[in-house]
Amino acid sequence: MRPNGGRALLLGALGSLIPLLAVGQTVPGTSPPSTTPKPPASATTTAPKPPAASTSLVGVWTGQVQEIGRQRPFPITVTVDAKGAATTDYPEQGCAGKLTRVGTSGAYSFYSEKITRGAYDIVKGTGCLDGTVVLTKAGASLLFSWFGSVDNQPVQASATLALSKPKV
Repeated sequence: MRPNGGRALLLGALGSLIPLLAVGQTVPGTSPPSTTPKPPASATTTAPKPPAASTSLVGVWTGQVQEIGRQRPFPITVTVDAKGAATTDYPEQGCAGKLTRVGTSGAYSFYSEKITRGAYDIVKGTGCLDGTVVLTKAGASLLFSWFGSVDNQPVQASATLALSKPKV
C-alpha cells in the first residue's frame, strides 16, 4: 500500500488552522462566529395583557334611551342585583318593569321585560310595552337593546348606560 500524500497535506492544513480558531481569529473568506447569545427555546417574550374588564352586570345603570321614530331620548335606570334579579325604571314615562333572565350567550344576557307600573293601555293607547331586552358590557358601559311590538308594528330602542352605583 502506498502512503497517501493527500492525507498528510490535509492534516498539516488543519494543524495550522487550530491556533487561529483558538484565539478567535477567522480564516480569510469565512464569517466570524456569532457572539450574540440566543434565548432558551422555552423563553417567549409577550407583552403583558391589560387587565380584563369586568363582565359583571351588577349595579345601578343609568342613561338615555333612544327609541326609533321618537324625537328625543328619555331616561332609564336598569338595576341588576348580585342574584341576577333586574328591574327597569322609565321615570319620564311613569313606567317600571321587571326583567326575567331567559338565557345567556357569551357576554350577552337575554331578558323578558314585564311592565309592572304604567303598562300599555290598549284603549287609551298610552303606557309602556312589555318587550325583550339584551344586555352586554362594552368596556365600562352597559349596552341596552330593547324590542317589542304594538298594533303589529315593531318598536326598537337602545341605550349606552353608565354605572351610577356599583353594588345593589
